[in-house]
Amino acid sequence: MADLLSFDFPSLVKRAVNAGFKCVELTLDMIYVAPSSLSEDKIEKLTELAEKFEITYTAYLPLWSIEPASPVPHVRESSVKALVESIKMVEELNPLTCVACNWGVGLRVYTSSCPTALKEAD
Repeated sequence: MADLLSFDFPSLVKRAVNAGFKCVELTLDMIYVAPSSLSEDKIEKLTELAEKFEITYTAYLPLWSIEPASPVPHVRESSVKALVESIKMVEELNPLTCVACNWGVGLRVYTSSCPTALKEAD
């Protein structure tokens, strides 16, 4: 459990930049197992890193315990709510792509920004 408590996206992004990466995928399942991993101050740091190093982000939407294709309305609605909340959480990072995979048939959402896809889904 100690590893999850010390999980730090900005530190990992710095390591990725130092390794030569210009685009970093953020795994949004982390917000449920390490809630502070994408706190407001971490989002701020990630924004600063993107500007400083001219990098971009993609967002891999949660897949643990998510089932938006469920025939059970409460499960389906809660799953969609969790996905929407995840997208909103990283909106200011302007991810190039939001990726959603899991539910038997994979779904990929490619947009110039994830919030645009969210607005179109409303």
